[in-house]
Amino acid sequence: LRCAVQWRKVSFGSRSAHGEIAVARLLTVTRTCRMQNREPLDYLGTAIRSHRNTHAVPSLLKTAPTTWTVTTHLYDIWRRLEVGADGGR
Repeated sequence: LRCAVQWRKVSFGSRSAHGEIAVARLLTVTRTCRMQNREPLDYLGTAIRSHRNTHAVPSLLKTAPTTWTVTTHLYDIWRRLEVGADGGR
């Protein structure tokens, strides 16, 4: 983390408040992409093209199943356990 903070403080015009925010966001995107085994430059290129074409920018967040999906999945598991416990009767 310390290295990233030092880099942010002295690079790309980050001596302004707007520059610091921009660099912090780029570092966040880079780290998040690497944690998800994605190429940061591929993501950034796609995000910029999407923005320029007025399309939705791809999310960096992993999508979680909806509550209905989770509830349905848990119910299915419970039913399988219930059926297995009494031999399917």
